[in-house]
Amino acid sequence: MLQLSDEDYPEQETEIIVQGTFETYKESNDETLYCRITDADMQKKNKKRKDGS
Repeated sequence: MLQLSDEDYPEQETEIIVQGTFETYKESNDETLYCRITDADMQKKNKKRKDGS
């Protein structure tokens, strides 16, 4: 499970990439279909500079 400490959270409006396995599941006695991402990894997306580099 991906766990972040307070300093790991990106600033608001920061683009991120999350990679993992998308799963769906149901809880017992509940017909609602839930989803989650397991084995997740997160990284900040590199911003392209205006000069193209």
